[in-house]
Amino acid sequence: ILKQQSLDLTPFEKQLSGSDNITRAKYIKEQANKLEGDQKKIFIINLIRKKILTKEVAKQMINQ
Repeated sequence: ILKQQSLDLTPFEKQLSGSDNITRAKYIKEQANKLEGDQKKIFIINLIRKKILTKEVAKQMINQ
Protein backbone atom coordinates (compact mmCIF):
# COMPACT_ATOMS: atom_id res chain seq x y z
CA ILE A 1 0.00 0.00 0.00
CA LEU A 2 2.84 2.40 0.79
CA LYS A 3 4.28 1.71 -2.65
CA GLN A 4 0.99 2.72 -4.31
CA GLN A 5 0.74 5.88 -2.20
CA SER A 6 4.27 6.94 -3.14
CA LEU A 7 3.34 6.58 -6.83
CA ASP A 8 0.38 8.97 -6.36
CA LEU A 9 -2.13 6.62 -7.99
CA THR A 10 -5.77 7.56 -8.48
CA PRO A 11 -8.35 5.04 -7.25
CA PHE A 12 -8.83 3.82 -10.84
CA GLU A 13 -5.07 3.46 -11.34
CA LYS A 14 -4.86 1.44 -8.12
CA GLN A 15 -7.55 -0.87 -9.45
CA LEU A 16 -5.84 -1.08 -12.84
CA SER A 17 -2.44 -1.82 -11.30
CA GLY A 18 -4.02 -4.77 -9.51
CA SER A 19 -5.37 -6.17 -12.78
CA ASP A 20 -3.65 -8.83 -14.83
CA ASN A 21 -1.25 -7.82 -17.60
CA ILE A 22 -3.68 -8.65 -20.41
CA THR A 23 -6.39 -6.40 -18.94
CA ARG A 24 -3.92 -3.56 -18.43
CA ALA A 25 -2.54 -3.95 -21.94
CA LYS A 26 -6.01 -3.85 -23.50
CA TYR A 27 -7.03 -0.74 -21.54
CA ILE A 28 -3.78 1.13 -22.21
CA LYS A 29 -3.86 0.32 -25.92
CA GLU A 30 -7.50 1.45 -26.24
CA GLN A 31 -6.84 4.71 -24.40
CA ALA A 32 -3.58 5.45 -26.21
CA ASN A 33 -5.27 4.96 -29.58
CA LYS A 34 -7.68 7.79 -28.69
CA LEU A 35 -4.79 10.21 -28.15
CA GLU A 36 -2.33 11.87 -30.50
CA GLY A 37 1.17 13.31 -30.33
CA ASP A 38 2.27 14.77 -27.01
CA GLN A 39 -0.92 13.67 -25.24
CA LYS A 40 -0.19 10.03 -26.10
CA LYS A 41 3.46 10.41 -25.06
CA ILE A 42 2.52 11.97 -21.69
CA PHE A 43 -0.11 9.27 -21.09
CA ILE A 44 2.42 6.47 -21.72
CA ILE A 45 5.23 8.09 -19.71
CA ASN A 46 2.87 8.65 -16.77
CA LEU A 47 1.82 4.99 -16.78
CA ILE A 48 5.45 3.86 -16.90
CA ARG A 49 6.33 6.19 -14.01
CA LYS A 50 3.42 4.80 -11.99
CA LYS A 51 4.54 1.24 -12.82
CA ILE A 52 1.21 0.42 -14.46
CA LEU A 53 2.81 -0.03 -17.88
CA THR A 54 5.57 -2.57 -17.32
CA LYS A 55 7.71 -4.56 -19.76
CA GLU A 56 5.33 -7.49 -19.38
CA VAL A 57 2.30 -5.30 -20.13
CA ALA A 58 4.06 -3.82 -23.15
CA LYS A 59 4.70 -7.35 -24.48
CA GLN A 60 0.98 -8.10 -24.14
CA MET A 61 0.15 -4.88 -26.02
CA ILE A 62 2.35 -6.00 -28.91
CA ASN A 63 0.76 -9.45 -28.96
CA GLN A 64 -2.82 -8.16 -29.13
